[in-house]
Amino acid sequence: MLAALAGAAVLGSEQYGLFAFLTLTVSLLNSFAVPGLAPLVNQAIAATGDLRRAGALTSVALSFVAVQLFICCTGFLLLVDVAKVDWSGQGNELLQGFGSAVAVWWTVATGFGIVISAVFAGHKRFATLAKLTFARAVLVGCTTVTVGAMYGSATLSAAAAGTAEMAMTAVGLVIVLKARWLVPAGRHEAMALARSLVRRAVPAGAAALSINGAAWLLQSLLLSRADGLAENGGFALASRLSLVVSFLPGALANSSITYVAGPSDPLRTRSVVLRVVKIGMAFAVAAALSIVVAANYLPALLGPTYEQFSSVIVIMALTGVAVSANHVLGSVAVGLGRIRAWVISDGVLAAALCILALLLAPRYGANGAAIATGFAYAVSAALLAAVLVPRVMKRESTERDGLPSGDSPFRTVRSPIHQVPMSETVPWGDDEIRRHGVS
Repeated sequence: MLAALAGAAVLGSEQYGLFAFLTLTVSLLNSFAVPGLAPLVNQAIAATGDLRRAGALTSVALSFVAVQLFICCTGFLLLVDVAKVDWSGQGNELLQGFGSAVAVWWTVATGFGIVISAVFAGHKRFATLAKLTFARAVLVGCTTVTVGAMYGSATLSAAAAGTAEMAMTAVGLVIVLKARWLVPAGRHEAMALARSLVRRAVPAGAAALSINGAAWLLQSLLLSRADGLAENGGFALASRLSLVVSFLPGALANSSITYVAGPSDPLRTRSVVLRVVKIGMAFAVAAALSIVVAANYLPALLGPTYEQFSSVIVIMALTGVAVSANHVLGSVAVGLGRIRAWVISDGVLAAALCILALLLAPRYGANGAAIATGFAYAVSAALLAAVLVPRVMKRESTERDGLPSGDSPFRTVRSPIHQVPMSETVPWGDDEIRRHGVS
């Protein structure tokens, strides 16, 4: 976060707007290459008690990502540098030539890093993951800010960030290899695991792709304005500040997948869910209020080009509360095996963001973009709450009535990848899962 603020200060609103657009392009490419894979890998590793099987799953996931990265990055380079597609107003020049190569380099680094982080979380090595995350933040942040201060270039700053990211991904991979968490899978086992992952990851990835696509559309609309570079820079700064609100809830949510997905007492599962929601949302509200109070002073610290964006900072701070709720409830849904609810909520989020972006961003600039983002995340979180809260209350009434644990609605917490026989693919609907003996 400090590095992001320092980067915004040294680059200025216009170059920072370009840097933010390049960052979002990397996220969009990763939506193709890592289609919703991280939480599913986390859940599957946590749910299996077989280290060899977990190692085979890790091997299959990394191989799948390697193939996807090659396909999506090659396609991106062909579209940008061969077909010369006009991407987005003032962002078009950034994504051609050296800019496209930087985007690909950064995408490869983050794509593998996402899966490796999920492997650490699945094995419950949270201390090691925290150290790697901290080291990555320091290295990427310091490298990016240093290059930005020296050259004032969004593209060179992004290249530095990608190089630092690649270094930390390599460190993570070395640790995974030393821990023997990467086990070659036999042909039939690999095919079965791949089918299981793809059946679940593709719909989830489509939802993630739609969200990043909607966000990309939003920034493209900002860049199409006459003052688009500065507007996108101000919106990006406010979005970074909102991460203060959603960081802890997001970390709790990612950790909760492991405990909710693993075999455990249903009462303990419910306790974990409620604790994560309460602590995460309490922190989010407190952090949002702190940023709202400081909103009039923060832009002045970063330079005169940001002084007009204090209102955007306020809106995005409040948006951070909705983002926190959506992240927490989405992770709980994944842990409980409610993948369909998670995917649908992401689809609703993307649709709402696209519609509101088209209506608000061209006319109201960064303020309109912030309002569109907050409302879209609030709708998605409300949908998840409507699905999950009745299940939690049902569990509570089940315990009061003294029903046996076999009637618990939390029996779906174990991963279908772990429970379904190797010769079968994992069906998608809950009714189909029950036909395999998983209720």
